[in-house]
Amino acid sequence: MDEINRIACDWIASRRAVGTAAVIMKDQAVVYASGFGVQRLPNGPPVTAETPFRIGSVTKPFTAAAILRLAQQGRLSPSDRLCKYFPAFPRAGEVTLYELLTHTSGIHNYTDVIGSNPLAALTLMRAHTTARWVDHIARQRPLYDFPPGTAWRYSNSGYFLLGAIVEKVSGEALGIYLRDQFFAPLGMNETAIDDGSDAAPGRAEGYAQAPWSDRWFVWPWYVSLTNAGGAGALRSSAMDLAKWTQALTSGRVVDARSWREMTTPARLSDGRLASANKVNKDPSELAGDYGLGIRITSFEGHRRIGHEGGIPGFQAALSIYPDDRTTIAVVANTFGGAYELEQRIAKVVLAASPPA
Repeated sequence: MDEINRIACDWIASRRAVGTAAVIMKDQAVVYASGFGVQRLPNGPPVTAETPFRIGSVTKPFTAAAILRLAQQGRLSPSDRLCKYFPAFPRAGEVTLYELLTHTSGIHNYTDVIGSNPLAALTLMRAHTTARWVDHIARQRPLYDFPPGTAWRYSNSGYFLLGAIVEKVSGEALGIYLRDQFFAPLGMNETAIDDGSDAAPGRAEGYAQAPWSDRWFVWPWYVSLTNAGGAGALRSSAMDLAKWTQALTSGRVVDARSWREMTTPARLSDGRLASANKVNKDPSELAGDYGLGIRITSFEGHRRIGHEGGIPGFQAALSIYPDDRTTIAVVANTFGGAYELEQRIAKVVLAASPPA
């Protein structure tokens, strides 16, 4: 694994991140785990594979799994309409949980204001209750980018609503539900909703590259993670993400049928693949399909399922290469580049270990 060490050390030396960690699994066993750089500047503790980082949208597979766990228990169904849980939400009778899970609901992505309306983006800096943020999403104009089920567009709004539904059905805060159902039983001691409600000792601090020089780091733009919820509020470590993957792919999180559903490309109401009609596509949006909280893509001819995530100050990538029986988890406390670092590591690992 000397080549991986070199890649990660060069990543830190080139100032792409203050700190990063990577874990590699082969056949469900950890074969590599290491950290690089520091948890915080100027001379914080070194990063390890157990250091917790905010993971942004890598939260989405957890939220999807929570919905499917509740479905297995008969407490809800992906075919349920949103109006069952939020009857006052506009046109909620037209939207299913499946469409929320697959980004085919048409509900506008509330984080779009970050780039288009800086004044409105200030709302993201203030803490809100779940109910108030659901109301905020419902008051967007326009609220729908397209009729539900007719197209695909990535939407954090849908996953926040799903997290809110987990709270309604379970009667618990999302963080408590995830802790009791997943994190504690799986020994994921560094994973939790990171909404500022605990001290989180040892968590890495987040940074951004300075706009005037890529050799300097600055504090990132602040966002309250109360507004991220099921879309992106988790913190975790590279090692915990490996534990999660072990459990998720072996039937200890959801059953085999639900895992197949998570990794099956979404379809529109007319039966077409959702990827056949992506609208208002972000240039940074990854190619490929989307299942239930899982991206379904490829890398240099290797099938890849997983998710990437970014939130101010942090980035993460969790990739499973099923034909290669390999998982790679990468976390970083600087926004931008963790997905690229994961690909550089994958190129080395997959070349050294071709599919059986």
